[in-house]
Amino acid sequence: MGYLNNQIIEIDAILTKKGRELLATGVNNFDITQFALADDEIDYTLWNPNHTLGASYYGEAIEALPILESSSDETIAMKYFLVSLPTQTTTTPYITVAMSSVLLQYGESVTITPTTHPTQTEEYRAVLSNNTYFDLVAIAGSQTATGRTTSIGVSVTVTGTQFKLIGKNTTNSTKTCNVTITGLNTGASTSVTGTAAAYQVSVPTGGLD
Repeated sequence: MGYLNNQIIEIDAILTKKGRELLATGVNNFDITQFALADDEIDYTLWNPNHTLGASYYGEAIEALPILESSSDETIAMKYFLVSLPTQTTTTPYITVAMSSVLLQYGESVTITPTTHPTQTEEYRAVLSNNTYFDLVAIAGSQTATGRTTSIGVSVTVTGTQFKLIGKNTTNSTKTCNVTITGLNTGASTSVTGTAAAYQVSVPTGGLD
């Protein structure tokens, strides 16, 4: 869902497959109970407190930015959620993981344990952009999982406190994927890049018969 025009209230919404199924069964079954806001298209560095026309124009450049069209692909949309934090918050929460990239052979796996700073307990949503060469599973926490076909393959979304990324298929060329991890309470996010190593054929010294 997204605003088509930031001067008037005009909204563009794309329903997921599940949403279309519910709408087809009757309006009473289609009830929006939750929503999230994001500011992916906003460049806050354009805020100009030195504008010669005064305070009313500090955000003029930001307000003139083009508005993104809505997209139901979670791998490219709503990467920067707006969240409400306690009034005493003095530091913007952020997430760290032990590695920013991993190289996996077929069948190898790595455990990803996100940590939110300042230290607090929360669950995370992890999105694997394409499951062609990798699997992603939650191994702690609520451990819920969903999958959905996108323009680049099948994305996998899992929820929990700890995750395992698994090299699934061999390939004759190097392939990569992204795992985007977002805190469900804070909205903070980070990412891990997974690389599937190219399949190597071992050739005896004497060559192949």
